[in-house]
Amino acid sequence: MIGFGNTRECEECPEWLTGRQTRFCSRACQMRSRRRNAPPPAEKVCRLCGANFRPRRGKQTYCDYDEGASAECAELQNAEHEAQFDARNAREDDLWCAQCGEWMEWSGRGRPPKFCAPQSL
Repeated sequence: MIGFGNTRECEECPEWLTGRQTRFCSRACQMRSRRRNAPPPAEKVCRLCGANFRPRRGKQTYCDYDEGASAECAELQNAEHEAQFDARNAREDDLWCAQCGEWMEWSGRGRPPKFCAPQSL
């Protein structure tokens, strides 16, 4: 395509820039350029096994289970997952009324109740 005056092409694709566009023709091209030019994530230390790894997600704190985790780290991750599951089940088992000692029903949503009936002041 023939450009007129000071028109330019997008830095990411062969589209011509129009109007107030200065470097990219669209937000998608701008984001594609950022991802391509972004520095690789810094290495972190796994909080379970102590090995260095490159996180695939921002808040990742231990080795990736599917890729690169040693057998020891995978076992530690399984144990932590089971501990979290057991803690969640223990909360559901402790549904005894603090006042009368009767078993209470709970749907599993929200905070578990402490008393079986509303308390009057």
